[in-house]
Amino acid sequence: MTNQTQENPHESVATSKTGKPFTREDMKKSITEILEFVGTDGLASLENLYDKFWPGLGVQSCRRFLSQLERAGWLERHFIHVRKPGQLVFTLTVRGAKDHFGQAARKNLMIGLPANGEIKQQLLAQQARLQLEKQFAAEGKRIIEWQNERQLRRETVRNIKSGISTLSTLNDIADARMTVQTQEGCVYRQEIEIDGEYYGQMLKNKIETYRQKGTPILWVTTSNRANRIKSEIARAFATNISLFVPDNY
Repeated sequence: MTNQTQENPHESVATSKTGKPFTREDMKKSITEILEFVGTDGLASLENLYDKFWPGLGVQSCRRFLSQLERAGWLERHFIHVRKPGQLVFTLTVRGAKDHFGQAARKNLMIGLPANGEIKQQLLAQQARLQLEKQFAAEGKRIIEWQNERQLRRETVRNIKSGISTLSTLNDIADARMTVQTQEGCVYRQEIEIDGEYYGQMLKNKIETYRQKGTPILWVTTSNRANRIKSEIARAFATNISLFVPDNY
């Protein structure tokens, strides 16, 4: 998969995030998990990846390994100016998707940098996902699946074709959905809205759509918008919508 003169990512990192030696199979699995994490929400910041895969081992260890994935042609780096100037983020490449995922799995992944209007939203999604994982772990729960809007849209189209859903359901597809397993083994799903900074009537309409849908919705937003959205949720009596504000947002 890689040029012989390049450092092989499968062999270049000796320890896992726990500090234990990696086997070659461990490394292969770890690389696939990293690429899937990046591709599911379209991008991930250096901070996201460090927090997810290298906590406690140092940012430089994280950066060195990501550089190897870049040289292998599996990740691409970008410097963006959305939340702060020159923030380093990574995206999945076509080669990374082809080398590590089958055709069906590739349909669920996003390649390259999202559109400018989506970047902030996707970073918010990744931050929320990481914080929810930590929160659930403290409660004895874990996220066993995280699906993006692309996956949910395809699922909805299949349901429409099979007669399970109506055409109108295409209008209320969530941005993401997590499947959570409790300590007792119970499994439940939670749909997620990643705030796109709706205002005025557009915000009211979005909340009303979810209220009518009736399923539990976790609305992820930033601290500077939380009060406004909370007020609109209360005004609409949308008791099925709960608010989640990731730290440092």
